[in-house]
Amino acid sequence: LRILYRSGLTTFSSWCIDILLKQISSPEPQIAMKALNVLKEVCANDELMHALLSRKPALEKLQLGGDPFIARFLRTEIGVKFCQDCGWLDGGIKRWLQKGNQEYVELIERTIYSELNIKDLTSKDDNLQLHIPIDCPLDVRNDTKIFRRLPFVLLVKIETAFRDTYYFSMLQTYLQTDDSLNMLIVGKVISKSGCIEPLKIENVHIISCCLRLGSRSIDNHGRPVNEEFW
Repeated sequence: LRILYRSGLTTFSSWCIDILLKQISSPEPQIAMKALNVLKEVCANDELMHALLSRKPALEKLQLGGDPFIARFLRTEIGVKFCQDCGWLDGGIKRWLQKGNQEYVELIERTIYSELNIKDLTSKDDNLQLHIPIDCPLDVRNDTKIFRRLPFVLLVKIETAFRDTYYFSMLQTYLQTDDSLNMLIVGKVISKSGCIEPLKIENVHIISCCLRLGSRSIDNHGRPVNEEFW
């Protein structure tokens, strides 16, 4: 059925949705969850979502997909009415205020960590070590400040004219934008005490740097590379 949906079958709403609704009521959990996963994808289409809701599906079956799935219905008037008639809306708002918003943030943070291969998170009890620069405001919801939460790491290498290493370190790194919304990479030399440490540079020194995102090195176009790109 997923293949039929993706192929653009014009009669999908007339018979495929009925089959999926029967399958999510299957006593076999595996069948029910597979059908529910297809419905999640199908509901990205407003017309098909309305076709599903017009059949007045059992809310308890749809809730197996979690509150985020039900919340998708709220983007249209028909979906809002369905959620109100089922009594889900008031309860959903209450659950969101109590714990849903925190769980959502944790889910996003864990997904970022997982995709960037920063740390193997084997259970929800593992602590997330968030990368927040020393002068980064905690409220990063405004505009492009969200980029400051991405785990960029700037490595700097300073060599003498004879290619002897004078200094090598990971810098405290984040992105910021200037007044023209140009993206800048900021790296600071931080001492063990947590203070910004001055570093003396002379004309004879050669400065090289490379950038990582999580555990992956990236080139000057932001593409992942296997080796450090100096």
